[in-house]
This record gives sequence, C-alpha cells and structure tokens, in this order.
Amino acid sequence: MALEQISSKLMGVGLLLKQQRLSVPLYQRPYTWEKPHVKQLFDDITSAKEKNSQQYFVGTVVLTKKDNEIKNIIDGQQRIVTFTILISAIRNYFQEKGDTDRADIITKEYLTKSDVRSVKTNPRVLLLPEDGLFYKEYVIDFHKPGARAPNGLSQTQKRLYTAIKEAHKTVSRIVQKCENPDDELFDLLDFIENKAVLVYLDVGNESNAFVIFEVLNDRGLDLTVADLLKNYIFSLADQDALPQCQTMWTQMSTVISNAFEQNDIKNFVRHAWIAKHGLTREKDLYESIKKEINTSEKSVKYTNELYKTSKIYSAFINPSNEVWSKYSESVRDALYLFDIANITQVRPLLISVFENFSPSEVNKTIPMLVSWSVRFLICGVGGSGTLEDNYSARAKDISDKKIKTARQLYTAFKILPTDDEFQTAFSKANVSKPSLARWYLTKLEAEKSGNNLKPITKDINEANLEHILPQNPDSSWHISEDNVKKYVNRIGNQTLLETKINAEIGNKSFTQKKKYFIQSRIEITKDICNFSKWGIEEINNRQMELSKLAIKLWKRTP
Repeated sequence: MALEQISSKLMGVGLLLKQQRLSVPLYQRPYTWEKPHVKQLFDDITSAKEKNSQQYFVGTVVLTKKDNEIKNIIDGQQRIVTFTILISAIRNYFQEKGDTDRADIITKEYLTKSDVRSVKTNPRVLLLPEDGLFYKEYVIDFHKPGARAPNGLSQTQKRLYTAIKEAHKTVSRIVQKCENPDDELFDLLDFIENKAVLVYLDVGNESNAFVIFEVLNDRGLDLTVADLLKNYIFSLADQDALPQCQTMWTQMSTVISNAFEQNDIKNFVRHAWIAKHGLTREKDLYESIKKEINTSEKSVKYTNELYKTSKIYSAFINPSNEVWSKYSESVRDALYLFDIANITQVRPLLISVFENFSPSEVNKTIPMLVSWSVRFLICGVGGSGTLEDNYSARAKDISDKKIKTARQLYTAFKILPTDDEFQTAFSKANVSKPSLARWYLTKLEAEKSGNNLKPITKDINEANLEHILPQNPDSSWHISEDNVKKYVNRIGNQTLLETKINAEIGNKSFTQKKKYFIQSRIEITKDICNFSKWGIEEINNRQMELSKLAIKLWKRTP
C-alpha cells in the first residue's frame, strides 16, 4: 500500500493542546492507565522541571484527520488525557484560592475551545462517549476530588478518578514545599507547554496509521496483540463496513474491560480464537487471525462474533449475571470456583460449551468440569501447559460438532486423575488459600449433610474458616514449629464456623474449642468433637475421612 504524505514535528504537549482539538475514536480502547503509570509520569515531569532539564521526551502521538477542526488520536491518548488531568489540577488550585481570572485563562488555553459561530465551549480533548460526561464534570469543570470515588462508575471512570486524585496530590505537594507556589505552578505549565515534548505524527488517514502500526511493531514498538489486531481488522473493512466493525470492537472492549482488567482483552481474544481454532500461543495469535480473517466481510463477521462471545466471557466471573438464568444453580455455583482458583486455561472450553451445548448438557458439563478442576488442583496433574493443550483441543472438537454431549467430552478427555490418585492426594493436601479452602469445605459439608441446603454462603460474614490447630499456637498445644508449618493448612485441620462463634474462639486450647464446635450447625465441624485430643494423627485421620467424601462429591463422570 502506498502511503500518503506524512508530516512530523517535535512539539510540547501543552502547545499541542493549545493548537489542536483532539478526539479519541470510537474504536480505540478507553483510558487504561492505573495509578503507577500516572504517578510515574507526574513524578518524571516534576523531577525534570526541578532539574531544569531542557527537554523531557514524552513519546509519540499519531493523529489522523477527523474533520476540519478535530484530529483523531490513533496512538498516545493515555499520555495526552493524563496531561489534561494534571493541567486541570493546576487550574483547580487557582480556582480554590479565589484567583478565578488565572483559573479561567488555564481552562481556555489548555482545556476548552469556544466556537465563534455557535458560541459553545467544548473540551479540547474528546473522550469516548461513555466517558465524555464524566471527563467534563471532573476534569474540564472545577472539581475537588474526595477520598473515595463516586458510586456507579465504570472501570474506566474509576481509573480516570484515580488519575484525578493523583494529580491533586502532585499539585498539593508542590504547593506545600514552595515559598511561592504560584510561580512554581506557572513554571510547571511552561514546562508542559514547551519542554515536555512529543513526536507529533500526522499520518493523514487511518489506512496510513494501520500500515505504520504494523511496521513499528515489526521493529519493536510495544503494541499489544489486541491493538495490532484491531488496527488490522479496521484496515480490512471497506467504507460501509468500518463503522460496524468499530462499534462492535468498542462494545466488546467495554464489556471486557468493565469485567476484567484492560489487558484481559488480549486474553479474551486469544481464548475466543482457541475455542474455534484450537491451541494458539500468544506469539502466534496475530498471524493466525490474519491468515483466516482476510476480507471486509470476514472482518464484520469476526467483530460481531467477538462481541457476542464477550458477553458470555465477562459473565464467567459473575455468577449472578443474567446470562446464567437459563441454567441450573449448580452452573452458577461452579463458576465461582473457576474465579477464586484463577482457573483461566478452561475458558476456551467454557466458551465452546456455552455456545454449542444445549442448556441440559451445559447443566451436566459445567459441574463435571468443576470436579475435574478440583482433581487437577489437588493432584497437580500435568501442569498448566498440559491442561491448556487438552482444554483447547476439546474446545475445538465441540466447535466442530465432533463432541455434542457431556458424556462424549468425558470420553475424549484422557488425563483425568483416577479415584485412587485423587483420594491419595486429597488425604495429604494442603490448601493455603482461604477462599479455596472455604469452598472445598462448603461442598464437603453439603455432601455430608445429604441435602441441598447451603449452610455456608459465599458471604464471608456468614461463616469463617477456622484452623483447629491455630496458625500461631501457644505452648499448650505441644507441637513443634516445623510441624505447625506442615500441618496447619492441611484440609483436615481446617473447618467452617459461624462468624459469631468464630469471633469468640481465638487461639483457645482444643478442649476449649470443642465447646464452641458442638454449638455449630455444620456437621463436619460438630464431628471434630468426637476426637479427645488434636494433633498430627487426628489431622490425618480426619483428612482421610474427608477424602472419602471428596471421591463421592467430585466425580469424573457427568
């Protein structure tokens, strides 16, 4: 592709804001910077100014033409937006002290631009529509941030609010340590305008930008797979298809970034691809998609599929999501384990199951996958690589309609621990993660009680995890420090206890603890009272009994 003429120059960030209105295109990701990124930039800028540095290089901003007044920010929006937040905090200082004239000048010079025809005042930087009103209220307009973010904010808006608070702290530190804070802040504004410089690339149109991104990435620029893929997909789309691709990508990004961290877009795209095409390593993902998605029509279909799948994927960490309303309670409950145990390798398989199986087969399959996951966690089978290989292969089989039922999936899966292997591993297992130990014990209690009641909810205020041998026992327990380390987190040494009772039990002796255990309505806890003392032998014996329950509870078959 022949590139149109590209203009480039070195200019200060503040000068760019003065001279040019900017806009974040709909297909771009939202504001993603976390507190460490923001703090690093503010610290670097203030430090460079204090050292009287002649220049501080900010990076590159890539712009394309939106209309006669505005240019789209194709790359560099995170830094640009963060600088406007810092300038807003400087303006707020003067506003707070009653110097409204200077505050108004800063606003008009760097943050807003008035239109002579409409007499309307608009932000110099336009964010995505879903964040535009928030940005205007908390950055463009005067606002003093509180200790806590307002309620009802999206993940993007929470990140923006964190940046706003960090800018306020930066300005406050300057004001507190200087004899003449006004001059210091004027100097900082001058530094941002003239010495905090960036390479300004005006590449004309978006097609040019897409080509440049790919060349830069080949030469080592740190672009994510998701960024590259987005640019590639948009470059394929013809003029009629591009708006739809952009809308679908934006909606997908919003769904994923609101549920997970922003970087999880890359993970989602990979998992969604694996679900249909089999195991694909991250380093191969971009090229794999390029080979398959190579026309405008395919780009539209692909972005639509991504958006559809994102609604299922984002619900994986939210069992109360309405997506699960047509499935059994056991499906919702199963998803909780995948979240607390951070089992991500299974997600491509989950995608395939939910997109291809009937609800009745899903109701059989997901609890079965939970049982497998428990066995893998306890037995340490194969490692994450082996599991990912197998999950990915079976996910593709389901997408290809080679596997249509839970029973067929069970038959095809060849690396499941046997009952003997599982029971042996469970009888000796340590579980140091409290939420996971709590989940295991909740399920074991339900199996032992023989009913469908849930004596323990996921609400930690309802019941706590109790270590029978305390984590910090006194001398009355007569156990060595080494043995405490070995046995304190054994499943056999942990139980569940209602919060009110647990608050009173502390590090009491076993004899004293039994008086509390007998009050519990939880059978696996009451049974501890059958022991006359508590030590290594008793932990092993109790854990062996729990392992027998585990075999019945977490079966291999659907």
